[in-house]
Amino acid sequence: MPVAASLDPAPRARRLGGRVVDLVVAGWVLAFAAIEIDGRLLGGDVLARRPLEAVTPEGTRLAVITALVIVALEIVPTALWGRTPGKVMLGLRCVDVDTGGPPGVIRSVFRGLLLHAWVAIPVLGWVLPAAITVTTVFAPSGRGVHDRLSGSIVVDAAGPDEVSP
Repeated sequence: MPVAASLDPAPRARRLGGRVVDLVVAGWVLAFAAIEIDGRLLGGDVLARRPLEAVTPEGTRLAVITALVIVALEIVPTALWGRTPGKVMLGLRCVDVDTGGPPGVIRSVFRGLLLHAWVAIPVLGWVLPAAITVTTVFAPSGRGVHDRLSGSIVVDAAGPDEVSP
């Protein structure tokens, strides 16, 4: 029996709040990185004085910057501590259902891809995050498809400074 199977998922509203905080933090970091790194250092056109397309050098650089921000703010902290900025603020942590500890690199990368890979899909990119949100809100277990497929669960942390189970 998995170690974390006896743990209850954290309340949906707090998990959603944590996700919103993470998206706001990522948006600010991404905006800063895009303007400073691409615009000033690499000479890109981040202010969209002309249409930005994915196949242009600016679009490619922006995609790489976005991926790096997601890795730095979502995947690495989840893998190492089970905490993102939003989870820390709301007293949550993501744990591996088998060990009860942080999910580790493989599970965190898979979980991150399920949450964020949709940005690479033109036109229909909104379908995956919408489906994940619906499964999280309406799933009887309280776990979204990204948590079930990656073998993780978001639970209440014992305290705001705790970073390991």
